Amino acid sequence: MSDMFEKPRPEAYVLSLLAEGKYEVAFEVIGEVGFGHLYAPDYSNYAHQMMECGKDKLAVDLFRKAMTLDPGLAQAPSGLGILYLRQGKHGLAIEALQQAVNLNPESACAQTALGIALCNSGKAIEAIPHLTRALECMPGLASAEDALRKVRKALAQQGKGRGRKKRGPVPTLSSARKKELFARIDTALQHSAETRQEETPPPTLSVCMIVRDEEETLARCLRSVQKAADEIVVVDTGSKDRTVEIAREFDAKIGHFEWCDDFAAARNYALGLTSCDWILTMDADDEMDPGGDAGLRLFINGRPEAEACWMRTRIPCPGGFETFIEHPRLFRNHIGLHYVNSVHEQLAYPDGRRVAPQISTSITVYHHGYIATPEEVNGRHERNLRILQAEIERKPDDALTHFFLAKEYRSPGNFEKALPHLRRALELLAEQNGSFLRLKTFSYLGETLVALGRPEEAERIYEEAFEYFPDNPGLWFGMGEARLALGRAEEAVHAYETATRGRFGDKLANQDFMCRDLKPRLRLAEIALARGDVDEAEAQWKKAHAVRGDMELLHKLRARIDNARAEQPSTQDMEQRIADCRRRLGAQPDDLGARAALVSALIATGRAVEAEREAAEAVRHRGDCAEARNLHGTALTCCRRFEEAAEAFACAARSDPANSAVLCNLADTYHELGRTTEARDTFHAALAADKQCVVAHIGLGQLSFSEGKWEEALESFENALKIEPEHVEAWLGVARTYLEKRALQATITAYEKAVNLSGGTREVMAELASVRHRLVEMAQSAGKDEQCQPVSVNS
Repeated sequence: MSDMFEKPRPEAYVLSLLAEGKYEVAFEVIGEVGFGHLYAPDYSNYAHQMMECGKDKLAVDLFRKAMTLDPGLAQAPSGLGILYLRQGKHGLAIEALQQAVNLNPESACAQTALGIALCNSGKAIEAIPHLTRALECMPGLASAEDALRKVRKALAQQGKGRGRKKRGPVPTLSSARKKELFARIDTALQHSAETRQEETPPPTLSVCMIVRDEEETLARCLRSVQKAADEIVVVDTGSKDRTVEIAREFDAKIGHFEWCDDFAAARNYALGLTSCDWILTMDADDEMDPGGDAGLRLFINGRPEAEACWMRTRIPCPGGFETFIEHPRLFRNHIGLHYVNSVHEQLAYPDGRRVAPQISTSITVYHHGYIATPEEVNGRHERNLRILQAEIERKPDDALTHFFLAKEYRSPGNFEKALPHLRRALELLAEQNGSFLRLKTFSYLGETLVALGRPEEAERIYEEAFEYFPDNPGLWFGMGEARLALGRAEEAVHAYETATRGRFGDKLANQDFMCRDLKPRLRLAEIALARGDVDEAEAQWKKAHAVRGDMELLHKLRARIDNARAEQPSTQDMEQRIADCRRRLGAQPDDLGARAALVSALIATGRAVEAEREAAEAVRHRGDCAEARNLHGTALTCCRRFEEAAEAFACAARSDPANSAVLCNLADTYHELGRTTEARDTFHAALAADKQCVVAHIGLGQLSFSEGKWEEALESFENALKIEPEHVEAWLGVARTYLEKRALQATITAYEKAVNLSGGTREVMAELASVRHRLVEMAQSAGKDEQCQPVSVNS
């Protein structure tokens, strides 16, 4: 019964869109999820930040959206009116500020701004009650006092300077009326002077950091917060570069801490060096979003009652993906708050309770640390594993440590090692039915089982999870993946569609928000293309593009849709081809050529499940033939049943060990399953069978590329080009690798070669469009913008 009256909370998906600056999309989603008043303060806060950045047009739009979502929110028309006042649009300012003071007559700021706007519009008499009201609400408010004195001066000068008809802010008044107004103004100013309270200094802020070898990023971080900070504390844990020197350039208080594989210990040492009222913790690869420093100072000056406040962290990842976390980065000093846990540290009270703030600042921090070189990623991974393995020895029954250790194993694809820790975490969380940690453990466990080729178990995990989290898009997307792997496409479609309507709840941290838009819509488009339903695929593309914009995956999908539309054979022709093949097979069931043609036609018309059944018939009639097994593997791949496909290709390879095409298919399937060592060995086996196998060289290149081994990838792609100099996919591999190496001219040359050799096919041009912004950024950073011009996406 209590759930019926539970206070509604903001939907995290909407908050993530707002943090990404997708204000229009968020506004539309609010229409779906309801409770618009919950998001009005966010829109108003973002509007203030945009106003501080000089983005007035956007600020106006955001203020107006806030007013639409909650007509009773006074801060939105107040902010809008002040913005109009700055712009000299006094009529619009008066309209907005009048609305603000009607909603909140006690707002000294809005009353003052309205008074000033009226004065500037020649309505000084009307301004007087608003300015005097402002001083009643906040005695000693300098801006209101100054405005009143100007009105008094204008009144006093009225009638002087005969013969001149100069228009002023005050209409002609009788002596009695003037005397009355003078008395009112003087009384207000005298009362303000007598009752003003001694001005309390604004709260102070310490920015607190631990760093090591951060010369590339530290200055960017400190520049983004220095206007808000009264003190910057930087504790170095063993830098060998210019990190400390850069910190000194920002007048930071420097501390030194000997690293001991304990982030909490280092952070607590840094906290001990701070002296201000509030603490903001930052990492060197963090950056406050534009206007965030002003928003932060405004927030602190408002003297919030909270002891700690959430701040949103936006984490851009490779491939255009993003994730979010929320941390209590901003908290009061001198009340004993400290960090616990050696890695993935958490803020705690002196008695050990974890800090769980009730309010958010609506300020976003960008964390750039997840876009790093493979060496940096591997180093971070090894360090975290070392710390977590030691932690699990000390706390073998701690669910959070098992969860983080599993997460660390998962990140490089070591799913086998992650699995037992996820199972143990779920056991330890058995009594925490609705906890967020339990939700994420269910989600990771399901994903891990699918990755290990155990979709039946994954499906059972998701079904159990839905008892506690029935609407979570991440779980529904995972269920779609499990059902697709089981070859049940219709049930997968239902799961993906449910994901696009799901709710994440109010937790912003560690949610994959693309499970509600991009990911399920990509899958729905792929299934539609497999069925030959190009219109449905395009509809899904449009919905994903409306939210995510120009992402590489969407460019590639767009090219596939365009190709499918251009090359779509008539239904009548395809059905005739299928009928012909069936007639041939009726007469001779073991006719492998007819069976292969039938499988191909069924796949082309989106009937992958039927194609798999026909390919299985080929195996039944010609099981001793590598070609039949290979055909079955291909059909299973179209059904995304990769484990079974690998088994079929392996059988084909045993029948014909020298068949390089079969070996390459097997290696590609291993790669899809994340079995990289087997994939590499199998590609080498293909080359042992045929040294001129271009597909194997390209496969090795793609494998090395996915592992971040750029030099090995280049060598493999170049080996392919030695055999076949005009192979488009090999040139694209070279281009992609040089792009990651940030070799501008080599990247451009390779893409130009691919464009020329392909004749500018949709796939190639779509890829080029998706990386265009990176080429421009590379050129600008090198001061060579003109070098991007030869690569054109217009064709």
